[in-house]
Amino acid sequence: MKPVLVIQGAQRIDEVPRLTELSEQAELRFATSTDELRAALAGADAMLGWNFRADSLRAAWDSAGDLRWIHWAGAGVDAAMFPELVASEVQLTNARGIFDIPIAEWVLGMIICFAKQIPQTLEYQSKAEWKHRLTESVDGKRALVVGVGSIGRAIGRLLQLAGMEVNAIGRSARAGGKEFSHIHAVDELLVHLPD
Repeated sequence: MKPVLVIQGAQRIDEVPRLTELSEQAELRFATSTDELRAALAGADAMLGWNFRADSLRAAWDSAGDLRWIHWAGAGVDAAMFPELVASEVQLTNARGIFDIPIAEWVLGMIICFAKQIPQTLEYQSKAEWKHRLTESVDGKRALVVGVGSIGRAIGRLLQLAGMEVNAIGRSARAGGKEFSHIHAVDELLVHLPD
């Protein structure tokens, strides 16, 4: 008998990368609503939380009696940390680390995009206009990263490589380590934002 894997947050196999490879090894059930999830969880061994922001798992938890493992597709597991799951024997894993570099690259890309006025350039280009203007350099600029987890640290590393001075906001103030000049406490956030 194949194990049963519930994919919460998807309707079809092609919505989740590489899921086709599992289709011969497991019975796949898809659920996008709380009612669908409740039905799919009955007798299921494992669940992939594909829509990691949904709160349908908590609402359908009474049907998860056979569940042994949940893999959450997001780096954060806040939506899965409800008391019933925490108190259960179900193993919860997540995608921590997998998004560090892609998100850090996106952040650096957006900073450069705005410093170099790329949106305005594309607008002029679409009108076949050329307007010379000076743009900003990111080298020597200051950045404040909110959050010092693996994603925040990856952002700090890339921004430093671009020549920026990088500070961060964490739960408590402390030395910044190699990614940040300093980590400020969360209650100091407003003090460190620009005017």
